[in-house]
Amino acid sequence: MECSYDLIETTNDKRMSRMNREEYYDQIYKAIKREEREEFRDLFLKLHERDQVEVFHLLYPEKKVKITEFLMPVEFAELFDDMDFDDQLAAFYYLPSTYLQNVFSFIADDNVVQFISQLDEEKRQQALDIMKPEDLQAIESLLKQKLGTAGALMTTELIRVTTEDTADDVIADMRLIGAQAETIYYIYVVNPSNQLTGVLSLRDLLLSPGDTKVKE
Repeated sequence: MECSYDLIETTNDKRMSRMNREEYYDQIYKAIKREEREEFRDLFLKLHERDQVEVFHLLYPEKKVKITEFLMPVEFAELFDDMDFDDQLAAFYYLPSTYLQNVFSFIADDNVVQFISQLDEEKRQQALDIMKPEDLQAIESLLKQKLGTAGALMTTELIRVTTEDTADDVIADMRLIGAQAETIYYIYVVNPSNQLTGVLSLRDLLLSPGDTKVKE
């Protein structure tokens, strides 16, 4: 009986959480409007990453700029990594180049390349122009690689697997390579010609039986 009560209580908590989300977001927007930095940080940093992305997405352009006053570049870099391309592009358009310069320094090189490679030629050059010299060399080197191949994503954060590898094989590779990588962002899937065919999420990997092949 106690278990049933706990289940009902948990369900109610989730329902209440959904009901309060709009109100919670509204508190964040009011903190931005009043320029209450600590209030904003206290509310915003408690959110899940996907909710932080949603808050940024919903901000008016002139309010997006205010983010630079409330979040350090290293904090926004984590947010940038979780954004889709459209929100990344909005950040690129609206945030000051001096701020973005520092943000890019905290993002893995392959993720920066992935973003820049989707820009048109003019915007791509603008992005490169704001890079720190020590970051620019690595980014330009990666951009020279043929886009769409594993070579364009070759950094210390890269774990590369084939479609025939099993979930257990990938996890074993992660234990070996992961010890040398500062952070594991993605698992890249390549074909026998070393061409990128897809990206495997850590969630799908961990939830799959050990003998499941990557191609599945």
